[in-house]
Amino acid sequence: MKLRRVSAVLLAAVLAAGTLAGCSGGKEAATEAASGEKVNLKFYIWSDGENYTREIVDNYNKSQDGVNVEVISMPNETYDDKLKVMLSAGSDADIVNVRSLDQVMQFKEAGAMKDITDMVKNSDLDISKFGSMWDTCYPDGVITALPMRSSCWMLFYNADIMKEAGIDMAKQMADKGMILCPTLSGQKNNATPGWGRDDIQPRYEKSWPLLVYTMENCMKAGVKMIAGTDCLGTVCQEICLLVEIGGMTPLEAIRCATINNAEVMGMDKEIGTLEPGKCADFIVVDGDPLTNPACLEDNVKFFSLDGKWYDTAWLAAITPECNYWTPGF
Repeated sequence: MKLRRVSAVLLAAVLAAGTLAGCSGGKEAATEAASGEKVNLKFYIWSDGENYTREIVDNYNKSQDGVNVEVISMPNETYDDKLKVMLSAGSDADIVNVRSLDQVMQFKEAGAMKDITDMVKNSDLDISKFGSMWDTCYPDGVITALPMRSSCWMLFYNADIMKEAGIDMAKQMADKGMILCPTLSGQKNNATPGWGRDDIQPRYEKSWPLLVYTMENCMKAGVKMIAGTDCLGTVCQEICLLVEIGGMTPLEAIRCATINNAEVMGMDKEIGTLEPGKCADFIVVDGDPLTNPACLEDNVKFFSLDGKWYDTAWLAAITPECNYWTPGF
């Protein structure tokens, strides 16, 4: 089957945006570019990355007179399969977001990606910010796609290999002042049946002991902790699990959710503790959180936000009910 390739003219325009330039392109846009008309590019992304991608594209569109990029979002859970079908069927996609280097290589081998090595070398694109990641992306020196960001979402390492090499990762984290947000509540809720996530529950259940193991090692090494959640879990649950799993005292766990979090955000001069000159952000509970931290969630009676008092019963009465899961999640 014939796979469409992105036009050199179109890709040159996208290079200036600094976004991930993908594979496959439409003949219509190439004709527009050749005739001097405004070039319209269709940029396909997965729904999880829609918010920050739209901001980048909007800023790019504002800076361009001859190019307009249209962002088309597809559901996260079906994106990879739909992308393969699109590229195989010769879709009108001009740019696509690709999740991994492995997928880039697969599309490249299938002939769906254009060699843009010379274009990149002859452009003024600044690749220095990517560091060694740039070379890792192109082991054969052939560039067919551009990295969109240089952050690392997840990092896995083999603890046994590290131990044999005499490398203590937890100690290194502590020595370098690195901070751990274990996200225990989200992991535990995903590992518990009954959340409507039966497709992923088994693997979260298997990985739960690994998270506990990491947490315990970091605690022993003195790694600083903060309290945070994912799409599941609450800050109160996180505090309780830091006590139950991490062995912290309730006060230590509460500090993870207050002053430690504030320090990480660079806001410890404004929030995190009750002190003169700071924002009056605090809650009033019916109970003693130093002996029963669960009361921080179940027995909140009032809360103050920057010195303004609110009744939680009143707030609950005016807050509309909503489904926990968004459509299509």
